[in-house]
Formats: sequence, structure tokens, C-alpha cells
Amino acid sequence: MSVKTVALDRAAVEAGLTFLEAGGDFADGVIEFEGRKLGGDTFATFDKRAASIVRAKGRECLLLDAD
Repeated sequence: MSVKTVALDRAAVEAGLTFLEAGGDFADGVIEFEGRKLGGDTFATFDKRAASIVRAKGRECLLLDAD
């Protein structure tokens, strides 16, 4: 979709919404989607919930320790 003042990447928005519906953050869904689109194979996060959502999709995830 594109309008003079607004442009969006529908696939990225849908990924964010899907992540949100799974109990995660919209931004994490978009970041994970964009990372895969750019060739990344592992999502790294401090967020345990985000890690579980990514792993439930059968994707690689590195859960970082904040300490």
C-alpha cells in the first residue's frame, strides 16, 4: 500500500501483528522478519517471550543474558 504521505511494507506489518497476536511485541516481529529477509538465520534477544515465539516457529534464537 502506498499513499503520498505513507508507505508501508505489508509483509513486515503482518509479521509484527502475528508476533503481537502470539503474545510478543510488534517491534520484535518486524525485527525478526526483516532480519530473515536480509539473510539472518538467528534472532538474538533479551526477551524470553520473544525467544519462545521465534523457537515455536522452528527458527533459531539466541536468548541473551542481561547480567
